[in-house]
Amino acid sequence: MQKYKKIKNLITKLKLLSFYIFNFNYMSSKIQFSKYLIIVLGMPLLFLSIFAVFNRIVDPVGLFYNPLINTVTFNRPYAGHNLRLHKAFMVQHQKPSTIILASSRGNALDSEHSGWKGNEPYNLSLYGSTIYELYRYMQHAHSFNPLKKVVLMLDFSMFNANIPPNQDDFNEEYLAVKYSGVRQNMTSKYALLFSKDMLVKSIYSVLTQHVDNTPLSNGMPRNIVNPIDILDRRTSFISQEKNYYKNHYNNYVFSGMHNNWDIYSKILNFSYQNNIELSIVIPPMHARLLETISEKGLWGIFEEWKKKLVSIDENEAVKSNSDNYPVWDFAVYSAHTTENIHVSEQTNHSTAWFSDSTHFSIGLGDLILDKILDNKKTEQSNQSDFGFKITSKNIGYHLSDIRKNREAWIISHPKDVSDIIQIKYD
Repeated sequence: MQKYKKIKNLITKLKLLSFYIFNFNYMSSKIQFSKYLIIVLGMPLLFLSIFAVFNRIVDPVGLFYNPLINTVTFNRPYAGHNLRLHKAFMVQHQKPSTIILASSRGNALDSEHSGWKGNEPYNLSLYGSTIYELYRYMQHAHSFNPLKKVVLMLDFSMFNANIPPNQDDFNEEYLAVKYSGVRQNMTSKYALLFSKDMLVKSIYSVLTQHVDNTPLSNGMPRNIVNPIDILDRRTSFISQEKNYYKNHYNNYVFSGMHNNWDIYSKILNFSYQNNIELSIVIPPMHARLLETISEKGLWGIFEEWKKKLVSIDENEAVKSNSDNYPVWDFAVYSAHTTENIHVSEQTNHSTAWFSDSTHFSIGLGDLILDKILDNKKTEQSNQSDFGFKITSKNIGYHLSDIRKNREAWIISHPKDVSDIIQIKYD
């Protein structure tokens, strides 16, 4: 009996030992599996966190106003190619009450011009901008801080109904409001830090530190070409004229895939309803580009475009029981827009107004701002042949004068006329 009890106790102990051994192996397996899960799930998160921090430090398109580490900053060669994204977040940060809305031509309108009288604007000029994009960024800016003053620079090409309403890098999710005016949650800049595209741009930026295309804090481009530094401006002019002849002015119609006049009316109505001081500007273009318009067979439509800008403005003013906004026309023949670009014939090499047929200098931009901001500080600011405020009452005489000046320019500039005629054969 005693022997039986000892055997029973031994069996019980063996059972307990087996139980502990089994549970130890089970727990070990469970711990190992947990470690495996942590590694499998944690490594991707770790890598995502690392390249998000890397993207934040490099900030390749300038989404953040301040660097993550004050002593570590990078040039941003990619920023100039992502202006729609960059400027959407800069507007969110700065909340300007005055803005400049334009295509790349607006880069010549200096945000530090004395005529702003301390109310310096944020320059929202966007390369290749459409009128739809200008309206959307106007809504975006107004959603953060009620706008008080807007300079709206409109290109003739913006009203070609056969051109898409926005560029490829435009994204509705970058903006704080929908087209209807209802607020929406704009893309989080922190979420963008986790994108593969941002990582590629960060790596490229680190490898290309000799270039910095980050706009200045006021939206102005960091690097502006001075026309006088271009050795062969004629080549630059011809290239731009071909581009407009074959692309921007091709199949030009007012009505088609998109009705840009509706957007223009919305901009006016939005401005009247929100008591925004709006100045509408038709930018200067070199006489050669004016001749390109004529050679394309669009002169009559070009004149009609100016008339409609005025008439729609005046109609919207009546609806709002307000005075109409000023419409300034700088697309005229003047000493500035008819400057000689042929190197062999130039006598004055100290001044150049255009880098190509459509992009003008900061100096000419200053003269525009002198006019529209009533800041007549120089003799050139008071020149009567540059910049006209057009209305339904004087538009007929104004367009007639332009036609006469064009005829005189054609006679005195046969080389330029020959260049333009040749475009359609190239």
